[in-house]
Amino acid sequence: MITKIAISGFKSFKDFEVELSPFVVVAGVNAAGKSNLFDAIQLLSRLSQSNIRIAFDNLRGDAHELFSKHIDGSSEDEMRFSVELLLDRHIRDAWGGEAELKYTRLRYSLHIQRRPDGRGVERLYVSKEELTTIPRGEDDWYKRYVGEKNHFWHVKVTGGRAPFISTKTENDTATVLLHQDKGSSGRPRPAADLESTMLSSVTNTEFPHALAVKKEMEHWHFLQLNPVELRRPAAKFTAREFMGPDGSGFAGALFRIKSNNPLDLKNIARDMANLIPGITGIDVAEDEIEKKYVVRATMDDGRVFSSQVLSEGTLRLLALCTLKHDAAHRGVICFEEPENGVNPTKILQVLELLRSLTTDFEREEKAPFPSRQVLINTHSPLLVNEVYKMKSIEKFGHIFFARLVSLIQNGKKIQHTRLQAVDLSTVGKLNFDPKMTQVDRKVGKAELLNYLETVRFDTELTTLNEP
Repeated sequence: MITKIAISGFKSFKDFEVELSPFVVVAGVNAAGKSNLFDAIQLLSRLSQSNIRIAFDNLRGDAHELFSKHIDGSSEDEMRFSVELLLDRHIRDAWGGEAELKYTRLRYSLHIQRRPDGRGVERLYVSKEELTTIPRGEDDWYKRYVGEKNHFWHVKVTGGRAPFISTKTENDTATVLLHQDKGSSGRPRPAADLESTMLSSVTNTEFPHALAVKKEMEHWHFLQLNPVELRRPAAKFTAREFMGPDGSGFAGALFRIKSNNPLDLKNIARDMANLIPGITGIDVAEDEIEKKYVVRATMDDGRVFSSQVLSEGTLRLLALCTLKHDAAHRGVICFEEPENGVNPTKILQVLELLRSLTTDFEREEKAPFPSRQVLINTHSPLLVNEVYKMKSIEKFGHIFFARLVSLIQNGKKIQHTRLQAVDLSTVGKLNFDPKMTQVDRKVGKAELLNYLETVRFDTELTTLNEP
């Protein structure tokens, strides 16, 4: 779970910092930088798994376009990221090795620099990388959302702790070191030659805390559900066990869930019946002739439809219900415009479904489950209005309004993305975080009110066809 993120030098972000709750909605008009936040999270996830060249490939924009632009057309030479994380206590590597973490609250920092190599060709390098603990006394986020008395997520450990990854600079030469938990001097790598993160090199429980961070970032999912993929049956002998971000492998994932615990499939069917009147059952069956797994929905009049004829909205809801009841699902879901393809009267139910995909720290019976977080961005005023109707939203969630603000740099005006937190302590009132300046608060509130008033003109939402 991402509890805080800081970004500078990436796209529209400069000295950007925001604290995140388990359930986050980022609203705003187009080109305000909402998607840029997801892009930064996705880049960090990729950098934890592969080298820089692969990580920067196929993002929204070429690598050189991802560095913040100056008014004169030049770009920043370095992008900087920092994320504070809440980790699951237990970690397992690909070879079956297991370990229990002593620290579940960690801060990971990474700087990526662009500079010419020995041939004069500009390339990307890791210039700084660190992984440190968050001191208990400074951990206001944990106190606010988890509670000081909840020790399941925060192991009782006293005393300080040396970094798990550090960067040391001597004679203008930086070296990144990976340290064992027992306090070794570290495995050194010269930063001048680093074209991959130290985190991406960790593969086993010899370095459990670094591996836990890598695994956490591996489970940052970016949903872009494609109805074509969701409708597709799964070949019996090559079926994937987990659904991809685009919905690929959905039938195979549902079959795994059914095989492991048929009750989970019944719970999925129950939720779908509450969301879409007329549906009484969901199943995934084997087509003996085609040797494929096919998802089917049963209606209250006895008709059975395969996933190939279900509507886009029905499939999207079914995919979310499946994630909710999949005991193996964990990590962060980044979901752009979840209102697409959904009947406007069902948006509140969709939001409640997404909320159920997050960790509820107040429910002790949920403690053994992996941590879950949902980050949404939207330009729909209707969805934002519905968020206000969610019960006790202020206890587990945030609404942010994304906007571009002007900063003066070297006498020139530059625009950067800022997220303004809306105070939800009084449901229904649009009060901004009092920490903001009076000018920003007035401008931001007026802008959000104007934005919300456009809901009556928002008539382009796709209706949901049954089934």
